[in-house]
Amino acid sequence: MLVRHGRTRETRAAVFPAATGASAVATGVPVDGPALDEAVELGGHLPRVDRCWTSHARRTAATAAALGWEPAEPVAELSGWELGTWTGRSLADVHEHDPAGLARWRADPHATPHGGEGFDALRTRMGRVLERAAQAGGTTGLVVDGDLVVAAVLEGLSLPTTAMWSIDVAPCSVTELRLSTSGGGWRLRLLGWRPRPG
Repeated sequence: MLVRHGRTRETRAAVFPAATGASAVATGVPVDGPALDEAVELGGHLPRVDRCWTSHARRTAATAAALGWEPAEPVAELSGWELGTWTGRSLADVHEHDPAGLARWRADPHATPHGGEGFDALRTRMGRVLERAAQAGGTTGLVVDGDLVVAAVLEGLSLPTTAMWSIDVAPCSVTELRLSTSGGGWRLRLLGWRPRPG
């Protein structure tokens, strides 16, 4: 089960996160109060997990705690997408100062005009995480950035990387991948699910 972390000041402002959560010290802006309440509500609809993995970012650890998925284990491979010079900047700012780079990035998911990590590298990391989860057995809960949820879906279902722009995962939503009992790999059971209000 993959849960995108709750909303932060950065997600509300459409800013690329200033911290990926790769550091062994908790970094990044925290999830805000209403988002934590949303995560608590979501947690009431979810089954228990056998283990929970997050990045080192405050946004993922706090969301996991609000879901009731504790203790959470930080896993380096679950750090957010490394976007180089665009880190901490808004889409509007990048569009103003590097419109050609942004257009190239949107047209070609393999492009790295920001000097950071390509999406294929993110997919490869998520492939290793999925393999580790399969070997662990039971249910693994992952609380991660939205880009990693997309990477897990593409990798798990062997979809082309170009499909990345066609998948939108809301904050504090659940995506579920389950191993086929017939040995046919991963199956998508939920994508971006959230409980209905009220």
